[in-house]
Amino acid sequence: MKLAAMAVRTELDEVLFDEFDRGQEPGEVLATDSLFVKQETVSKGYVIYAERKGPGAFEKHSQEQVVVEKATNVANKVTKEIENWKASLPVAIESYEDDQHDIVKEDVAEMGRNAQLTRDKDCLQTLYADGFGTTTTPDAAYLWSNSHINVNGDTIDNLETGALAPAALETLVKSLRLQKKQDGLLGGHNPAGLLVPVTLFPDAVEITQSELKADSAENNLNFFSKIYPGLKVGSSAYLDSSQNTYTYADSAYYLVSRNHKLIRNIRLGMTTEMIDSKYDNKDRMIYKARYREVPTAKTWTGGVASNGSA
Repeated sequence: MKLAAMAVRTELDEVLFDEFDRGQEPGEVLATDSLFVKQETVSKGYVIYAERKGPGAFEKHSQEQVVVEKATNVANKVTKEIENWKASLPVAIESYEDDQHDIVKEDVAEMGRNAQLTRDKDCLQTLYADGFGTTTTPDAAYLWSNSHINVNGDTIDNLETGALAPAALETLVKSLRLQKKQDGLLGGHNPAGLLVPVTLFPDAVEITQSELKADSAENNLNFFSKIYPGLKVGSSAYLDSSQNTYTYADSAYYLVSRNHKLIRNIRLGMTTEMIDSKYDNKDRMIYKARYREVPTAKTWTGGVASNGSA
């Protein structure tokens, strides 16, 4: 019985991609979530990004007056290489000859599931959890920092403290809305997404979506559900202490606007190939899968976080 490697690959691809492309469960954030992680396709093996000061504010202009020319400025250029993610699975040709397809499919399903888990862990930890002490933005500060310097020379603070509670979250909203851009103007950032570890997810939902103010015996209207009914609350297990080594992992939370700059740069989506058994000295078919991408915090703009400490 001669097996066609292409036919086997097609069969296994259906199993792998079913798991790799699995959709989000309620409240779950994956690396593919376009609110919390911007998706960008790149055409080279590296990403070049920088912090950019825009043309500044408009000015009053009289009739026939010479229009004031505005200057832009680019600073803190960074180059980051695309990361290559790969795995291969040997498939004994006898498994197919003896009609043991289900065993192979279970292995490939696990391979697809693990590929998704690997991608999500790397992306969400790099862009969020590691931002307290590992990931740097182009200005060489941690992503969540009290001392960012924008291109205009202003000091920007996007790191807060305080356990997740209505008052503490109001502090983050205020910090985000008052945050300046690279040119020193108001950023125009309104809250769009609140990301928390699974440990904080029930509290986050209650605080933002209950009709009345959470943790209060009085019948006060809930500021968040009244003013920001579209605020999306998401969670990731990769932000919890079981997966995250940050000291305040279980208490940290993150607030982003729709125009934040936390990016998943995709060079190549998941691709597969099957190496025919005639090329293997153990008479195995080799099922291979790979993807190429890298997460980057292109700047701190549009985001603010709290480590949750008292």
